[in-house]
Amino acid sequence: MDIEGLDIAVLFPSRGLSVLTLPGLEPRFAAAIARAYNDWMYDFCQGDPSRLLGAGMISVYDINDAVQETHRAVEELGFKSVFIRSNIVNGRNWHDSYYEPLWTALETLGVPLAFHEASGSRSHQTAEHFDPNFGLRRIYAQPFEQMLGLGSFAAGGVFARHPGLTVA
Repeated sequence: MDIEGLDIAVLFPSRGLSVLTLPGLEPRFAAAIARAYNDWMYDFCQGDPSRLLGAGMISVYDINDAVQETHRAVEELGFKSVFIRSNIVNGRNWHDSYYEPLWTALETLGVPLAFHEASGSRSHQTAEHFDPNFGLRRIYAQPFEQMLGLGSFAAGGVFARHPGLTVA
């Protein structure tokens, strides 16, 4: 980090970013994946915990698991944020009332939710229209899915219902 001139870094997965994108994934298994990743990230950040900040992985296949892991990631592991993919993985738009307990928990904890998107997903993405050209898919997947997530929060009323919620 010193060589690159980085003072601090918030860390997200690379290859693991697509692990929770399979529609219909068994909720307990998905929650176990998120916990295992967060445990690994915590250990990784111990190399320099003042400069390496993990973003906790949250599984939304069961909202109670998501809330529980959010609390664990912040209160026990000390993460400064949690993340989800912006594309829909379980058939519910982000403004669906199903997610209200998670938005409330994040607002109460005072930690931001980070949307992190990628070109590959086992859930549908807008960029599928450009298959098999991965270059075009990459151009559209990340910004379009991020815009869809933000639109759901802004136009779907999440920000109005949770004025203290921070989303990146």
